[in-house]
Amino acid sequence: MRYLLAMLIGLVPIAAAAAPVLDERAAATYAFTWSAHDLIGLGADHLRAAVRDAQFVLVGEQHHDRETPLFTRALYEVLHREVGFSHLVVEQDPLGVEMALSPGQRGDAAAIGARLKVWPTLLGFASDQDLDLLADAGRIVSGPDAIWGLEQAQSPVRYLEALAELAPAGDVRGEVERLLARARSEERTRADFGKFLAHDPRTLSDLRRLAGLWRPAGSSRAGALLEGLIKSAEIYEAYVRGHAEHDPRLAYLNGTLREAWLKAQFVQHYRAAGGEPRALFKFGDNHIRRGVGTTGAWTLGTFIAELATYNGLNAYGILVVPIGSEIPDWAHLPAALVPLLPADDPAQPLLVDLTELRSNAQAYLDAAPADAREATRGLMFGFDAIVVLPNSDHATWRLTGFPPP
Repeated sequence: MRYLLAMLIGLVPIAAAAAPVLDERAAATYAFTWSAHDLIGLGADHLRAAVRDAQFVLVGEQHHDRETPLFTRALYEVLHREVGFSHLVVEQDPLGVEMALSPGQRGDAAAIGARLKVWPTLLGFASDQDLDLLADAGRIVSGPDAIWGLEQAQSPVRYLEALAELAPAGDVRGEVERLLARARSEERTRADFGKFLAHDPRTLSDLRRLAGLWRPAGSSRAGALLEGLIKSAEIYEAYVRGHAEHDPRLAYLNGTLREAWLKAQFVQHYRAAGGEPRALFKFGDNHIRRGVGTTGAWTLGTFIAELATYNGLNAYGILVVPIGSEIPDWAHLPAALVPLLPADDPAQPLLVDLTELRSNAQAYLDAAPADAREATRGLMFGFDAIVVLPNSDHATWRLTGFPPP
């Protein structure tokens, strides 16, 4: 379920030298620097001005990159301190976020990492840098809703343990304990991710049978936990079957189910917060762009942008392009990106304001290879800016000791 920039663009790299020489592109590019808690320079000032009236800022990432969570952490501190943002929204399991905000773990990345050794699949993105982001967000904003986790269930063990504490005595508790024992046997380590929810053909029907036997109120914690498990199993079933049967219709179903779940989880948090809360999102770029994603579904980012418009505000989308991890160097930029970025490898972080290029959009589309033009169009209008982070690398995993993905 990993959506990388390469999947978003879906094209082979071409040389950066093929980029067009367009004055607008140079004028729309702003350099900046950043520290752990601040953004500095012309690019930072430009970004501040752009998000001043934004209700939501949407960061689209490649997963498992080192620099992106650290940049996001600095951006969130700026947004919180200067603009009043009070929520971080992430592509993480709700119970994983609950754990990260609990006493003993809140504000402490090392403590979060240590706790994950009990539930190794609970946070899908558990690099040192991702844990630093969760810890920092929990430190600078108080309250149980400082971070919103919208992901489907990741750790069946954690969910079933919680359900076992709530289950009434008798057949219901017996069924929960039976499923818990099976989940524990199937998912012992990080490498066992998905064995129970995605790859055990009994799981979905067993969870549905448990729901019929128990019938907890949908508004109850038990109802929410059970629904989370069932929806997750449905999402994974479509994904696994689509790959096994080479059926693109199931891939579209998987994407539609997943985007719908992300939106529904967001709405619950949004309503509970009240008013018009301002939030920073960090998700895979396929989820957070505006328009139809590569899975054929209307994305979470589209929904969020339309909500901001309804509120008389806006949503500002940023595509982060780190150089040194999935894109090894400037010469391997994906074809759809080449017309939008400087010809030369930057020495420091850059912000490219895509809104300043749109009046001359056709020139950029014409500069892209024919088979990349639709992808270039999607980037130009699916995001408002591109942030380039040179000198990046793959994320590190020292706090958990998990093997890198």
